[in-house]
Amino acid sequence: MKNLNSTYIILLSFLLVLIFFINTLIFVQPEFITDSNTHRQYLFATTFGITGEYFFRFPEWVYAPWYYMFCSYIFGPIFFGLYKLNFINLEYACMYTMLFGTLILKLFTIIGSYKFASKLFFNQKEYASLFAMLVVVLPFGNKDFYGHNSETMGVMLLPFCFYFLINYLEKKKLKYLFFYVISFGLGGSLKINVLVPFILFNL
Repeated sequence: MKNLNSTYIILLSFLLVLIFFINTLIFVQPEFITDSNTHRQYLFATTFGITGEYFFRFPEWVYAPWYYMFCSYIFGPIFFGLYKLNFINLEYACMYTMLFGTLILKLFTIIGSYKFASKLFFNQKEYASLFAMLVVVLPFGNKDFYGHNSETMGVMLLPFCFYFLINYLEKKKLKYLFFYVISFGLGGSLKINVLVPFILFNL
């Protein structure tokens, strides 16, 4: 393992995510998205206040809005601006908003997984970087970009949650407890199927 450079492994992880992203960017269409109407309407209604012709029904289950807010407030102005200028339609504006948001979340997943694994493997950077790569290439970590799922944010927050918890237990500094509570609260409140593994893994 000593001949492996952890920096190269992390860069390769970023490259793999970018390849997945570019492939999706080229071939994806709004109708490919799982539960496309539900996700688009949630984004329209809760973040942009659009309830006109594109609003068919509000989601029948409750999501915390963190994932949608993250995507919308960072990339929403760009793509909804293009929609207002008639360069793309509303469905594509929504799709690209969440597509680019998901890309950022997956890049942060690599960083968080590496930091957590550095603690897990006692600062053996090669093992930590390989762990980070596995997280983003295995099916659970590499959920389809066009899936538009709040679980993507949950996967990103979980390793950060562990990292801050371990740091707090080691160093007893309140700042780590604060960041742990924030990451646990955001991740655990995303969705019930994210809350359950958050509680189990933290225990």
